[in-house]
Amino acid sequence: MRVIVLGAGGRLGSRVLAECVRQGHQATAFVRSSERLRAAVGDDLLRAVAVVEGDVLDGSALRAAMSGQEACVQVCVCAGWVGAGAAWLRQVATAGSKLAPAAAVCGIPAGACNGHCHHS
Repeated sequence: MRVIVLGAGGRLGSRVLAECVRQGHQATAFVRSSERLRAAVGDDLLRAVAVVEGDVLDGSALRAAMSGQEACVQVCVCAGWVGAGAAWLRQVATAGSKLAPAAAVCGIPAGACNGHCHHS
Protein backbone atom coordinates (compact mmCIF):
# COMPACT_ATOMS: atom_id res chain seq x y z
CA MET A 1 0.00 0.00 0.00
CA ARG A 2 1.20 3.53 -0.75
CA VAL A 3 1.09 5.42 2.55
CA ILE A 4 2.20 8.92 3.47
CA VAL A 5 3.26 9.78 7.01
CA LEU A 6 2.79 13.46 7.84
CA GLY A 7 5.27 14.47 10.51
CA ALA A 8 7.59 11.53 9.86
CA GLY A 9 10.66 13.34 11.23
CA GLY A 10 9.57 13.35 14.85
CA ARG A 11 9.83 10.76 17.61
CA LEU A 12 6.51 9.10 16.92
CA GLY A 13 6.42 9.78 13.19
CA SER A 14 9.82 8.18 12.57
CA ARG A 15 8.63 5.02 14.33
CA VAL A 16 5.41 4.95 12.31
CA LEU A 17 7.45 5.39 9.12
CA ALA A 18 9.81 2.55 10.07
CA GLU A 19 6.86 0.27 10.82
CA CYS A 20 5.26 1.07 7.45
CA VAL A 21 8.47 0.05 5.69
CA ARG A 22 8.85 -3.05 7.88
CA GLN A 23 5.35 -4.14 6.86
CA GLY A 24 6.22 -3.74 3.19
CA HIS A 25 4.35 -0.54 2.39
CA GLN A 26 5.63 2.04 -0.10
CA ALA A 27 6.11 4.88 2.37
CA THR A 28 6.43 8.59 1.81
CA ALA A 29 7.70 10.84 4.58
CA PHE A 30 6.20 14.34 4.64
CA VAL A 31 8.51 16.45 6.77
CA ARG A 32 9.57 20.02 7.39
CA SER A 33 13.23 19.00 7.23
CA SER A 34 14.83 16.06 5.46
CA GLU A 35 17.92 16.54 7.63
CA ARG A 36 15.84 16.07 10.78
CA LEU A 37 14.35 12.94 9.20
CA ARG A 38 17.85 11.62 8.42
CA ALA A 39 18.87 12.17 12.05
CA ALA A 40 15.71 10.40 13.27
CA VAL A 41 15.77 7.34 11.00
CA GLY A 42 19.27 6.95 9.56
CA ASP A 43 20.44 6.47 6.00
CA ASP A 44 19.18 2.90 5.49
CA LEU A 45 15.55 3.75 6.20
CA LEU A 46 15.87 7.06 4.37
CA ARG A 47 16.84 5.17 1.19
CA ALA A 48 13.72 3.00 1.53
CA VAL A 49 11.21 5.88 1.49
CA ALA A 50 10.24 8.84 -0.65
CA VAL A 51 10.76 12.15 1.10
CA VAL A 52 8.69 15.29 0.55
CA GLU A 53 9.56 18.49 2.40
CA GLY A 54 6.64 20.75 3.18
CA ASP A 55 4.39 22.34 5.75
CA VAL A 56 1.14 20.72 6.92
CA LEU A 57 -0.37 24.20 7.04
CA ASP A 58 0.01 24.49 3.25
CA GLY A 59 -3.04 22.85 1.68
CA SER A 60 -1.59 22.79 -1.84
CA ALA A 61 1.61 21.13 -0.58
CA LEU A 62 -0.50 18.51 1.21
CA ARG A 63 -2.57 17.81 -1.90
CA ALA A 64 0.56 17.45 -4.03
CA ALA A 65 2.26 15.13 -1.54
CA MET A 66 -0.87 13.02 -1.01
CA SER A 67 -1.55 12.55 -4.71
CA GLY A 68 -1.29 8.85 -5.57
CA GLN A 69 -1.29 7.71 -1.95
CA GLU A 70 -3.70 5.05 -0.69
CA ALA A 71 -3.50 5.91 3.01
CA CYS A 72 -2.33 8.71 5.25
CA VAL A 73 -1.13 8.83 8.84
CA GLN A 74 -0.93 12.27 10.42
CA VAL A 75 1.58 12.52 13.24
CA CYS A 76 1.79 16.27 13.54
CA VAL A 77 4.46 17.30 16.01
CA CYS A 78 3.88 20.83 17.21
CA ALA A 79 6.95 21.07 19.45
CA GLY A 80 7.55 24.73 18.76
CA TRP A 81 4.10 25.67 20.01
CA VAL A 82 4.30 24.32 23.55
CA GLY A 83 3.22 27.07 25.90
CA ALA A 84 1.91 29.24 23.07
CA GLY A 85 -1.72 28.79 24.15
CA ALA A 86 -4.28 30.01 21.64
CA ALA A 87 -1.73 30.42 18.85
CA TRP A 88 -0.73 26.76 19.17
CA LEU A 89 -4.37 25.64 19.14
CA ARG A 90 -5.03 27.66 15.98
CA GLN A 91 -2.06 26.04 14.23
CA VAL A 92 -3.23 22.54 15.21
CA ALA A 93 -6.79 23.26 14.07
CA THR A 94 -5.57 24.73 10.79
CA ALA A 95 -3.38 21.69 10.06
CA GLY A 96 -6.22 19.29 10.83
CA SER A 97 -8.72 21.23 8.72
CA LYS A 98 -6.49 20.87 5.63
CA LEU A 99 -5.96 17.12 5.95
CA ALA A 100 -9.43 15.78 5.11
CA PRO A 101 -9.98 17.99 2.04
CA ALA A 102 -6.52 17.16 0.70
CA ALA A 103 -7.17 13.44 1.21
CA ALA A 104 -10.57 13.64 -0.47
CA VAL A 105 -9.17 15.46 -3.53
CA CYS A 106 -6.50 12.78 -3.84
CA GLY A 107 -9.00 9.92 -3.58
CA ILE A 108 -7.86 8.63 -0.20
CA PRO A 109 -10.92 7.14 1.54
CA ALA A 110 -11.90 8.76 4.85
CA GLY A 111 -11.24 5.50 6.72
CA ALA A 112 -7.69 5.34 5.34
CA CYS A 113 -6.71 8.74 6.67
CA ASN A 114 -5.99 8.56 10.36
CA GLY A 115 -4.55 11.39 12.35
CA HIS A 116 -3.20 12.20 15.74
CA CYS A 117 -1.84 15.60 16.53
CA HIS A 118 0.18 16.03 19.67
CA HIS A 119 2.81 18.27 21.11
CA SER A 120 6.01 17.34 22.85
